[in-house]
Amino acid sequence: MRTFFRDDSARFGVNNAVFADVGMPNVLEDLQGVVINTCSREELEARGGFTGTLDPLTGIRSGQCLQVQPGTGSMTPAEFDQAIYDLTNFMTYVGEPSRLQAERIGTFVLIFLAIFTFVAYLLKREYWRDIH
Repeated sequence: MRTFFRDDSARFGVNNAVFADVGMPNVLEDLQGVVINTCSREELEARGGFTGTLDPLTGIRSGQCLQVQPGTGSMTPAEFDQAIYDLTNFMTYVGEPSRLQAERIGTFVLIFLAIFTFVAYLLKREYWRDIH
């Protein structure tokens, strides 16, 4: 969602750095602003569609090909990143709303199986005691 850029040769006037020749418009351009590609298409493809590196500890990006033109969006880059983060989390939740409940129940199931395994082992020892 962050890698759309202005491309006048594309059908909808935008392209995507991760999924080249995407067949959809950039519906979030009003929020993000107009993004221009400062690299050649070959350089963008050589990078594998990635637009730079992100340091996970500091959050600093380096080596980007895509630049947002200042003053064209209604959000700052930090606000846009937070909005995309929130939207992605919401879409993940909507995709499988029972996941949180399943993870909570999964913990109890594993505890039950551990206790049941111990009880089954003691029962097996008791049954096989007379046979040996």
